[in-house]
Amino acid sequence: MAARTIQMGFASAHVPCSGSSCPYHGGETMWYRRASRYRAERNFWLSLFTLVLWLLVYKIWLLNDQIMKLKRGGDGKKTSKSNSDKDD
Repeated sequence: MAARTIQMGFASAHVPCSGSSCPYHGGETMWYRRASRYRAERNFWLSLFTLVLWLLVYKIWLLNDQIMKLKRGGDGKKTSKSNSDKDD
């Protein structure tokens, strides 16, 4: 088997197809290749969409964390202002 492949050459083992018809492969193979490409593209766009959603959730979490710190008076401005009002 391997000797036959070497005699024929490796280039003939995989013939790239282009267009809608191929003399080396049947219709079922062409549809399988198209379906495989479609699934790969679909998976790429779903992964990209998921990444964007995770970034959006992270940004919302950061903003919510910042709001909670401001409500607790974590920046120091609110407490220093109230201390200065007590001195007057």
